Amino acid sequence: MSDVTISILLPFRNAAHNLPRSIGSLLNQSFPDFELILINDGSTDDGALIVNHFKDPRIQLINLPPSGIVKALNTAVEKSKGEFLARMDADDFAYPDRLEKQYHHLLAHPEFDVVSSKVRYVGDEKVNAGFRYYTKWNNTLLSHELMYLNRFVESPLIHPTVMIRSVIFKRYGGYLEGPFPEDYEYWLRLMDMGIRFSKLNEILLDWYDHPERLSRMDLRYNTDAFYRLKTYFFVKWLHRNYHPIPSVWIWGIGKSVHRKSHWLEEFGIQISGYIDIGYKKRYQFHHKPVVYFPYIPRDSMILSYVSDRRGRLKIRDYLLKNGYEEGRDFIMMA
Repeated sequence: MSDVTISILLPFRNAAHNLPRSIGSLLNQSFPDFELILINDGSTDDGALIVNHFKDPRIQLINLPPSGIVKALNTAVEKSKGEFLARMDADDFAYPDRLEKQYHHLLAHPEFDVVSSKVRYVGDEKVNAGFRYYTKWNNTLLSHELMYLNRFVESPLIHPTVMIRSVIFKRYGGYLEGPFPEDYEYWLRLMDMGIRFSKLNEILLDWYDHPERLSRMDLRYNTDAFYRLKTYFFVKWLHRNYHPIPSVWIWGIGKSVHRKSHWLEEFGIQISGYIDIGYKKRYQFHHKPVVYFPYIPRDSMILSYVSDRRGRLKIRDYLLKNGYEEGRDFIMMA
């Protein structure tokens, strides 16, 4: 039996302004049986001093030279003693019953190894409309099935909301260093291995958005990094589930679609053609045929790279109404 029930993993760098809010929200949890592992990833501000102001025996501070988020997280995992691991970021706020509700959910549902929650977006909704929409969309994915079907659109759960059984890290390894977002890679890897996810239908965290957020600053979070990662796991899934590989048709045309979908050919999947909503005779895009959407070839795999959110919904609705099954005949990739 573990010495502690929950280990909270909280890496930080130059977060002195926000740490009191984050740490305070954790020390105010209704579930008291936890350790809080704070990894100081080479801060140059007073973050470490602020942590030391909290006189709570459950806090463990580990100082590292600047090493990056992956090294910081894996160090926290290595030092953890809990049966369950909970993620937290230095600028967010956990509601008082967050740990209690997630712990009891995993205890009551052994079929799930990961649980997250809905979040409340805190930021400039006009300036950062994309993050606001992403939060709203993410909050709708409340079952494993929905998260799995939408896994190639964007990350289907928000990292600082997650609690996971520690045995998963022992079985499948920790976060990986590479040219990709470490959390999204981990979710795709676990889903690829059959791990089941759940999400509580309530807000248990305030998710703060600000200009210095890592996902805005780090090249591992740019568009190419996301689509290379998505494509890698999609191709793994395709080879595992289809023999022979069906013809692949891309719904959407334009520079952004080509930029996103060209990774398919980098991973050995030939694109048969493209699907458009307009009709033109003898039309080609990057030397591949373009078909008007009512004439989609049957027995093909359709990948929608249309990033417009309303367009995505219309495409999904059209395909479902015409007998295509999501996750078998078509997949949303944007």
